[in-house]
Amino acid sequence: MVHYKRDDQQSSASARATVRNQAGIHCRPAAAIVKAAREFAAGARVRVASGESADVASAIELLALGLEKGQTVEVLADGPAAQDCVDKLVAMIETEYDFPNAGAGPSL
Repeated sequence: MVHYKRDDQQSSASARATVRNQAGIHCRPAAAIVKAAREFAAGARVRVASGESADVASAIELLALGLEKGQTVEVLADGPAAQDCVDKLVAMIETEYDFPNAGAGPSL
C-alpha cells in the first residue's frame, strides 16, 4: 500500500514503496529509475529505514543502498513536479524487472 504525504506550499511529496523485483534494485532497474527521475522538474531521494538515503539522479548512490526484494523505502521529491516524480518512481520501484525464469538455464 502506498501512503502519500504532500506539501503544496513547498512543492514536496513523499510516498512509501516496496521493492518487488526478485533480485532487488540492481544495475538495470537502477538505470531505468535514474532515467525516469531526470524527466521531472524535481530533485528526488530514496530513503531506507536506517535513515540512509540516495540521490535518485545517481545510479551509484541508488545501488549503494543495496535494496533487496521486500524492502520498504520512502521516496521523497522537491520541486514543481514533485508529486508526479514520486508517483513514477514508486511505480518503478514496485515493478518486477527481471524475467520470471532468469537464471534457470536453457530449456530442454
